[in-house]
Amino acid sequence: MALISLVNTTSGSVPEDGDMLLRYELGSALTRQFCCSGKQIVRTLASIELRDRDTLIVWGGDGTVAAALNLVRGTGAMVLPLPGGTMNLLHRRIHGQVADWKMTLTRALCSRQPKALTYATANGLPFYVALMIGKLTQLVEAREALREGHPLEAARQAASADVLDMDSIITTRIGTEELRATAAAAFLPEALEGDCLEIGAIAPESLIDLASVGLSSLISDWREAEGVTFRQTEEAWFHEEVDPGKNALLDGEPAEFEDPIKVELRRGDVFVHAMDGGP
Repeated sequence: MALISLVNTTSGSVPEDGDMLLRYELGSALTRQFCCSGKQIVRTLASIELRDRDTLIVWGGDGTVAAALNLVRGTGAMVLPLPGGTMNLLHRRIHGQVADWKMTLTRALCSRQPKALTYATANGLPFYVALMIGKLTQLVEAREALREGHPLEAARQAASADVLDMDSIITTRIGTEELRATAAAAFLPEALEGDCLEIGAIAPESLIDLASVGLSSLISDWREAEGVTFRQTEEAWFHEEVDPGKNALLDGEPAEFEDPIKVELRRGDVFVHAMDGGP
């Protein structure tokens, strides 16, 4: 049972000497360590050989952790993520609100038993936090600028994004029900082993309402905004009438899909080390 680490040296909140800190903390228990920049993540992961019951410690942001989860899927190996990004949504889903990397590492390694992580696929592509569809996804650059402390750049990006379009319609089909909305999303449950997806559809009555949702997506989470209808299901279909499949975010990263987009809940072949007392 090897203990392997991957450190994304360019991730938002990983210390410059993160690789040395991790080696010092783990000592002789660490079997191998890999360090790379964000652009090298896919190639570096492809070079890592994992066996059943191996643990891959991943220090990086949500994109790095998601790529590692894709690697271990179906292998019997486990991922232990450490918070190294800006949002750390996957870290929070797996470990809860604890943000200290040392505490996360110690408590997760002491948890002993791996936990299955429920995830979903969008036309076969796995995701672990959310799929978002619609022109509001074009606010992602403004959101990142705001998080990095550049409010003027965020305002410029938001103003240049063509997001306030009431005529942009997405049809969401859940069983026999159809919801027509300006933007839609599929969220994974907060619980690691949750049994349903949460489907959200934004159908604002005015441009003011749509702008309010857009603002919520910049400063918090549009799940908390007014005018959002939610359903719970294991499967849903999305069809965007204008530029189908072109306006999408998969775990916060831009993605394109063939239309329609089929979303399905998955479980049982992705495992993580989560902290005792976590979700």
